[in-house]
Amino acid sequence: LNLWAHRQEDGPVAVLIDDAHWVDGESLQALLSAARRLDNDCVLIILTSRHPPTEGWERFIRDNEESHRIDLHPFTPEEVASVADLYGKELTTYEATRLADHTAGHPLWVHTLLMELTSDELRAPGGLPAPRSLAAAVMGRLGTVPTPGRDLAAALAVVNQREQLAVIGRVAGLAEPLAAFDDLLPTGFVRW
Repeated sequence: LNLWAHRQEDGPVAVLIDDAHWVDGESLQALLSAARRLDNDCVLIILTSRHPPTEGWERFIRDNEESHRIDLHPFTPEEVASVADLYGKELTTYEATRLADHTAGHPLWVHTLLMELTSDELRAPGGLPAPRSLAAAVMGRLGTVPTPGRDLAAALAVVNQREQLAVIGRVAGLAEPLAAFDDLLPTGFVRW
């Protein structure tokens, strides 16, 4: 849980809960309970998540006239080209579309690749790499998973499409793919 709060003396409080999709259910429930009790307090809570909020948060936002939900959409190829210009990298329409498709328009992914790759690397034929920071984070998270779970993750990466767990298990050479899947679930890389 990344939680930041800033308060000036006798002033309002701003609380930022970043990446709430990684927060365990009990902690999210505790934050929701605290938010419900802030009727007369001057507190701004900003909660970011890649997934829709839980029903409790959804109801809180719906029932509280001072709450607002802002849905951010993926970058379009035109927006990717504009962001690239900010980094001093001019992309053709094809290159901007390729980067938008590769990243699914995910703003952080787009920014990261624009920072890490040279203009020549962005123009090179073939696939674009994963950001180095993402690769390191994925490897770090997978390092906590038992070997069968890591093998299943590798098989999922190779197959790279929706497929029955039994099929992915055979690709990974696993006799018990369900147990490996259970080991992989807490990483957030897979879901039912």
